[in-house]
Amino acid sequence: MSAQSTTSSRDGIGSGQDPLRAREPGPPRDPALPAEQAGDTLINDAVSLLDGVVEYLGAIFRLERHRLETRTRRFVQKAIIVVSGAAVLLLGIVFLSVGVSSLLSEALQAPFAGPLIVGGVYALGGVITILVAARRKES
Repeated sequence: MSAQSTTSSRDGIGSGQDPLRAREPGPPRDPALPAEQAGDTLINDAVSLLDGVVEYLGAIFRLERHRLETRTRRFVQKAIIVVSGAAVLLLGIVFLSVGVSSLLSEALQAPFAGPLIVGGVYALGGVITILVAARRKES
């Protein structure tokens, strides 16, 4: 018994066609093309569609990479500006502290008094800052 007659008797299709093709109509094909060329056209269309999808996804990834690079560049520029400003501010505070310390030392006629007073003010400010931060954490 041949495979064609087994399929026909099992599925109840007497035409001798493949049961899947008999149930689902395929895409319309040009009657002038042989079956092999119609299948090749379908494969070429599927490959072309997949190529388009890959190109589209590649364009999306390139766009997102560009956006990320732009955001990163802006962030780094702002960070450099903030760090530079903080360094200049710190340098200014150091010179201001040395100047106040020298003025206090001259006014009190003791070379060690100025640095001790300025250091004490900074230490007191630091202790107050730590206590305020600890109190905020508790509440």
